Amino acid sequence: DWYVVSLAVSDIGHPVLAYPMIIVSSFKHAWIYGDIGCQWNGFTGFFFGVNSMTTLAVMSFNRLIIITKPNLARQHSCKISACLIAFSLL
Repeated sequence: DWYVVSLAVSDIGHPVLAYPMIIVSSFKHAWIYGDIGCQWNGFTGFFFGVNSMTTLAVMSFNRLIIITKPNLARQHSCKISACLIAFSLL
């Protein structure tokens, strides 16, 4: 299911892109990456956090449609799923 893949990418994004900076700064007992690094850390935390929440909301909506409107769910195409995943990235 593409929703699970999108959620996995979102959940792994922040640890891969920002945690190394946090770990190094923890060992140095100071933030060593300046304002740009701080903004990058904040941006990745916010972006991937909101993306995870939105993806979970899209997954919940998808399950709601499958359970309550099975006829509509059969017509639910990969194109709609791709649009919903793209929406979760915005």
